[in-house]
Amino acid sequence: MEFGVHSVAGKRKQMEDRYSTKVIEIETKDGKETLGLFAVYDGHGGDFAADYCSKHFTETLLQHSLFPTDISTALKETCESFDARLLEESLKMKTYSGCTLNFILVGSQCLYCCNVGDSRAVLCRGGVAIALSKDHNISNAAEVSRVKQAGGFITHRGINDYMSVTRALGDLDLKGHKQKMFPHLDFKSDLVIATPDIFVIDLEPDDEFLIIASDGLWCRMNDSEAVKITLKTLRQYGSPKIAAKTLIKTALSMGSTDNITVVVVVVHRQELMKDVTVHGGNIFGSFQRSRKMTEYGNDSSDDSGHGSRLILNAFQSAEWKEISLLKKNSLSSPPDASCTSNKDISTASSEESKHKKEPNAWSRFVNTYKKKWSKRKE
Repeated sequence: MEFGVHSVAGKRKQMEDRYSTKVIEIETKDGKETLGLFAVYDGHGGDFAADYCSKHFTETLLQHSLFPTDISTALKETCESFDARLLEESLKMKTYSGCTLNFILVGSQCLYCCNVGDSRAVLCRGGVAIALSKDHNISNAAEVSRVKQAGGFITHRGINDYMSVTRALGDLDLKGHKQKMFPHLDFKSDLVIATPDIFVIDLEPDDEFLIIASDGLWCRMNDSEAVKITLKTLRQYGSPKIAAKTLIKTALSMGSTDNITVVVVVVHRQELMKDVTVHGGNIFGSFQRSRKMTEYGNDSSDDSGHGSRLILNAFQSAEWKEISLLKKNSLSSPPDASCTSNKDISTASSEESKHKKEPNAWSRFVNTYKKKWSKRKE
């Protein structure tokens, strides 16, 4: 099972992200099966909670009595029991830190996504992005409603004007010590909870890879954009490590200042991903150009739209060179943007375009010109 990880602090002074990766073999009734266990922990209020989870969460899950017979229940109960354990450790260490959790378990037949917080996992299936988790933050209407029912309030800064994540492991200040922090409020339950959302999906032959990342990535790109970049990078380099680095580089260039951690897991290595179909060039730069074209009114942000404009420019450039070669006295500047030939190329009907792009069009023009010139001489 191939995977690659990259993690950077960004412009933050402290690195509070952590991750864990583990590939194991288990005995089943059908024989041995390989399982991949991958997680991203995005810390806040310090790195204690994220660090503690990265060291102990996976082992705690593997020791659960229902693992691997009932993985969904094992994941849910591990999150809740581990949160209680983390709160005890936080009390000892006198810290209010907490962290999100996005935990992926990949088997031969199916995949489990366990999410607490706003780290996110996305699956690429046949080139299409499939969301495996929903963000638990103040942009989620259901989460806002739950926080209000618990006795809290929401502002643009987050829960009780304090924190935007609505589910997390740890955060003693918004759980056991919430009344100390906000003595004027009447709480009915915890504002931040550790109850996970668990998503189970059967794997298919065209499932290609997974992206698991902290919100430092997702605050600057959506699921489809991340899948597009990763797919191009894997086609060019065949390396999930380089794919993770490329995603982070792109997010930083787009203005992300947060810690960013990305895990890319290759589920099925398709023939498409083995072949180097993208030769040379800069994947990161290509995406940036494509995105800018979208922002400035291009109605297509996919490869075909970007490529068609590059091809059009190349065609016009080649056309101008040919005109220059045909005439004895070369002109000093190319035709302007309103030139009929350029306008026709972009607006003509399909039949007209087909006629204009015939390979021998210029040859016929030259022959006609020669005939007219020879008649004048005669």
